[in-house]
Amino acid sequence: MVLALGSMLENRYHIKALLGQGGMGAVYCAYDDRLHKLVAAKGVSREVIEGTRKQFEREPLMLMRQSFRGEQNDELPYGRD
Repeated sequence: MVLALGSMLENRYHIKALLGQGGMGAVYCAYDDRLHKLVAAKGVSREVIEGTRKQFEREPLMLMRQSFRGEQNDELPYGRD
């Protein structure tokens, strides 16, 4: 999944910058309109998602249990394209 800078994802995330890219997809810096802060948005190709759907769906739950810069991530957004 390739997202254009400045585009909107799911009527919620404004794509600001590409943070990294690899074999499974890309990670973008995005502004979340609901949380009113910058977040990381992970774009993964449909082929990869179909092959690793369960792992991909568990990832946000694992991240919510971890802290980021001393904050608990109870509001970590999760969405699928």
